Parts: sequence; C-alpha cells; structure tokens
Amino acid sequence: MESDTSIRTHQDDNWMFEKTILLVDDTPENIDILNELLTLFKRKVATDGAKALQLAKSANPPDLILLDIDMPGMNGFEVCKMLKRNPETQDIPVIFLTADTDKKTTVAGFKLGASDFMTKPFDPDELMVRVKTQLELRESRQKLETIVQQLELSSALLKQSGQELNRQKNELEKEKKTANNLLLNVLPEYIAKELKEKGQVTPRHFPIATVLFADLVNFSSLSKGMSPGEMVDELNTLFVGFDEILERNNMEKIKTIGDGYMAAGGVPLQNNTNPIDAVRSGLEMCEFLKIIQESNTRAGKPVWDIRIGIHTGDLIAGVIGKNKFVYDVWGITVNTASRMESAGEPGKVNISGITYQLVKEVFNCVPRGKLDVKNMNKMDMYFVTAEK
Repeated sequence: MESDTSIRTHQDDNWMFEKTILLVDDTPENIDILNELLTLFKRKVATDGAKALQLAKSANPPDLILLDIDMPGMNGFEVCKMLKRNPETQDIPVIFLTADTDKKTTVAGFKLGASDFMTKPFDPDELMVRVKTQLELRESRQKLETIVQQLELSSALLKQSGQELNRQKNELEKEKKTANNLLLNVLPEYIAKELKEKGQVTPRHFPIATVLFADLVNFSSLSKGMSPGEMVDELNTLFVGFDEILERNNMEKIKTIGDGYMAAGGVPLQNNTNPIDAVRSGLEMCEFLKIIQESNTRAGKPVWDIRIGIHTGDLIAGVIGKNKFVYDVWGITVNTASRMESAGEPGKVNISGITYQLVKEVFNCVPRGKLDVKNMNKMDMYFVTAEK
C-alpha cells in the first residue's frame, strides 16, 4: 500500500509550497533552468560550496539540496561530505547534479550519503519526481524517528512501573512489530534483513535486470470531477492488483509515482528469469485492467487505460542515502524502460530489442522497427501480444 505521504500527494500538492530547496551550481544558466522548473517550491541559491554550507546551517535550513558536483574550489563531493559530518545538516537529503553517468561517480556519491543523482540536461518530469520523492522520504523518516522516540519513552516507563511491566512489555512488542512491518512494507525482505543486521545496505551492481514502467493514460483529465477519496480508492484498487501480479511473478515493486508504477526483476536477488517474469507481469497487468475497465463501464466510472514499457540491462540498486528507508534502482536501464513506456500505446506491452531477444521463444511479439527515443538513438521496439 502507498504511504500516507503519497496519498496526500494525490489529494493535494499544496504542501510543496512549504518546502525549501537549496540550488547549488556555479553556472547561472543551470540556476535559471532549475528556478524555472521548481517554481512550486521556495528556493535558495548558492554559487559555491562555502555559501551552500552557510545556507544549510542557517536558522531556516532547506528541506532538500540540489548540488552540482563539478564546481571550482570546493566540489560537490566535498560539500556533501561536510554536510553529512555536521549533526545540524546531516539529515538534509542531497541530490547530485552531474553530466557524468559513470557508475564509479554514482557509487562514490552514495557512499558519501547522497540521496539521488540527476543527470544534465534535466528532464522536467524526472526532476519533479525525484525532488518530490526525496521530500516525501524525509517526512517518512521523521515520522519513523518519532516512533522510535515513543518506543524509547515506553521503555523508560517500563522501568519505573513494576505494576505495569507486563502490560507495557506487550505494548512495546506490538510497536516493534509495527515498525518491522513498516520496514518490510517499503523494503524487500532480503534488504530489510541486511539493514537490521548491519545498519546499512551496500549498493550492488546487477549485470542483468529488467525494469517495468506502467503509466495510466490521460489520468489527469479522466480524474477531473472525482473526489480525493474516490481517486485514491481507484488508484489503490489498481496498484494493489498490480502488487499481487508482481508477487506471483517474482518481481519487486520499486515505487509508485502519482499515477505511475515501477517494478524490477532480478533484484535484490539475481536470477535468469527476470526478462520473462517482467513481460508476463506486463501482460497480466493489461488483462487485470480490462476487468477494471468492464467494471467501471458498468458503474459509470472513468475507464482507465495503461501503457507498459520494459527494458533489460544492468543497473545499480540499493537503499537511497543514509537512513532513507526506500529501495531504488538507477542507471540507463531505468531511463530506457521509462522511454519504452512513453513510446508505447494504450493497452499494450512495449519492449526493447534487447528484451525481445531474451523472451522471443516464450512470447509472441510484433516488431515495430527502429523508433526515435527521447535523448537516445533510434531503438528496436516490439509489442508483446501473448505468451506462446
């Protein structure tokens, strides 16, 4: 299920006006672009690392920092290192801005405590999604910290009241179980176990994994006139159904982004079946949506349709940043899967040529030829029609 923060995002985006983002870049053109793209947020600007550290430690610190890596004097890595060493600023999430897509750069940034990376030139939709995700994650972490403080208080009360010992012990166990269940709701079991045992999760490179993107078509226009409760109930019905499909097909749900849905196969445990698992999941999601369409038609509700895109390749996966309770994946494979979705058609599963080569013996596919892909070269694409 989606978090309270995600549900609130569906209902009302006014919360964004309350958030402050610190933009750190020595290039005026980049600052102008970011200011234009992030008008929904309050913004502060620093053109060097020293000014960024000063603003981060101010009386009104930012809720998020967008930090350029390549700057004269103090570079972004050095700024991030100092931010994470300072108790006053260590919890502020940092998204690195870079034109360098080298994996070593990405891994080095995450080891310093970065929450995410954003590649130049900026894609407006991707930038907004990543910014909103980090702000929501920070709120979720703060709620978890409140729960921990409450648990510590409960533990102190147990020592003070012998008569209440057994009752409070049971309550504490319930709270711990709730916290563990919450952890399992946002992290794969294997990753949650590593986090509890080691206190951190090591980012891993997966040479072969498959990413699936699904997006509701014309969601904004179709949802007009619906109450917030009706819209959330509709999305919940769809996404819970998708969750069940992923579970039986050995896929891992990564996150929901508004009316979008992202999943991956072959992570966090590697396997050789992830291309087939992902395509089978996509077909089942389309069939599930047909059932919803028939039901909504009879009930006079909006009839949703969906585009699904799939691509196979290598990626990096791990828990974002330090103490950020979310499992995510990064790399060109993720971006390409997103492009497969946007280049698809409603009600169809669109796969890349690479994925096709891995699943063609299992599924019937219709070639689409080489098509233009945003910010990429032409790519072979195929529509999957059915399993053989």
